Amino acid sequence: MHYPFYVTPLQNALIVAFALAAALVVDRNRQKKAEALLRNWAQANAVEVISCKRCWLLPVRLLFGVSYAQVVFRIVAREPGGREREGVAICGGSGAGLFSEKVEIQWG
Repeated sequence: MHYPFYVTPLQNALIVAFALAAALVVDRNRQKKAEALLRNWAQANAVEVISCKRCWLLPVRLLFGVSYAQVVFRIVAREPGGREREGVAICGGSGAGLFSEKVEIQWG
């Protein structure tokens, strides 16, 4: 059987490398958009975000409540009264993802 085109191993490697590079660029853009949403939320609520780290492994309580389209951060924030709180910031909507400007904070 003759195939209409043949892909060499080098071409396969280039295709895989390109796909990985594209995935990294898309993920980096998602990260930047989510950080911007979090900054806007903090500014609107007069809260200072002290620490912000992306959650790659979700806490158990969020396993079934967060979609792939959302980005989750562990945050430490200082309220206007000086009180520091720890929580989880969920950026984006469950359906529209980061296209929605939604930021949900779960303290505790």
